[in-house]
Amino acid sequence: FRSVRYTTDAGSATPGTDYTHVTAPTSPPNPPTGVADQTPWICVDIHELGCTPPRSPNDPPKRPTPVTLLQSAGGDAVRSFRVRLTAAQIDGSNSLQPFSLQNTSAQGRSRTVHIVDDDGASRFSLEPTFSDASEAVAYERREFSTKTDVWIPVFRAGATTTAEVDYELVPSGEHPATEGEDYTDNTNGTVVFPATPTTPPPPNINGNPWARLSWIKIGLERDQEGEEPETFDIVLTDPNNPTGATSTTFTILDSDGGPGNGPPPGPELHPFGKLHHPKLNLRYPRNYPYLNEVHLFTRNAKKLNYPRDIECPGPHPYCEVRVIFADLSIRKRYKSGKCAWWRGNGFQPGGCNAKRWFRMEDGGGEDYFLYRVKKNLPVSVGKSKVRDYKAWSRWFDASANESTLRKGANMNRFEVIKGTKACRDKKTRFNRFKCKPVRP
Repeated sequence: FRSVRYTTDAGSATPGTDYTHVTAPTSPPNPPTGVADQTPWICVDIHELGCTPPRSPNDPPKRPTPVTLLQSAGGDAVRSFRVRLTAAQIDGSNSLQPFSLQNTSAQGRSRTVHIVDDDGASRFSLEPTFSDASEAVAYERREFSTKTDVWIPVFRAGATTTAEVDYELVPSGEHPATEGEDYTDNTNGTVVFPATPTTPPPPNINGNPWARLSWIKIGLERDQEGEEPETFDIVLTDPNNPTGATSTTFTILDSDGGPGNGPPPGPELHPFGKLHHPKLNLRYPRNYPYLNEVHLFTRNAKKLNYPRDIECPGPHPYCEVRVIFADLSIRKRYKSGKCAWWRGNGFQPGGCNAKRWFRMEDGGGEDYFLYRVKKNLPVSVGKSKVRDYKAWSRWFDASANESTLRKGANMNRFEVIKGTKACRDKKTRFNRFKCKPVRP
């Protein structure tokens, strides 16, 4: 480019009240002289005709697009407008041409500007949408190949006497994400701001906070498990901003062959199946008779329509894909963030992602396995120190193919509640309509 025109677009910020609207001129000076709405020359010596005159230190490869902000009385914590490039002088042309696919990409031609109010009491806000200062931007990111941080901006409006604000990350939606497995809170529930502004503000490198801007840092984990998109809410819990943008949703998109993402990489895996219980997100009474007896049903014989009287080993194809054994893993997660794993006669502490597998019993039927837990699981609701439980299962066929982990099939989070009268009564404890788990 040799020179660029720009304009402003109103969002939740009001032109004439919050900022001075810029209208690109219809008859720009030629050559430009640095007037409003049009930049001076921008020349980087890559044009076909070169720079005329040659670029000097006074002709840098970047130029500002000045917009005047106005002092307005109170109101929303953060208001927004947009600066948009509308035309450019290309190569050696003597006139500015409207942007099109022929002369530049659409990427980077507009930027949203957030105006943070400096009047009134301290108020906090998540990043608002362009047109509504009371609605926060919703975020979504795909799982990365390695653990990585995403930064969610938080703004502080009004007086700068308050130096921090608390927040919560809350699993939500039809497929709630799990803290510690899908994401981690790397700023520990509190966003910190400098107590007083610095003039000028320090360079915002590596997320260092400014007086008006700081960050919630969230670590995303790739769990190598195909699953639905998972969500959690980001909620400012002490915002002093009841009508502001204080709550939003973060969606984690799957990278491992979940629904809508195609099959997992590599050849199709055998076998099929799912846990009969515990089921995903159900709350089981502590005296529920089947809570201590985990049932697993694989589906090869039924799905592949093979007869039940095949003798193996033998030449029949079923002998290569029949399920020969299955494993189970049960984790107890505490509200402190620590975890323990079932070891046959009790739980032992261990890392939250280090599964401890043990062999399930043959249930006595085709594609049926079970495991009997010898002790009642402690309650995981109310004042209990336990946050929740999770069960994983895996099984293998005669060709050494391993099942894949799928949330809702063989990777199920569940909770344990106090025992119920129906599950205690001998007459009703095996009645599935009376003694039953509670759905979320």
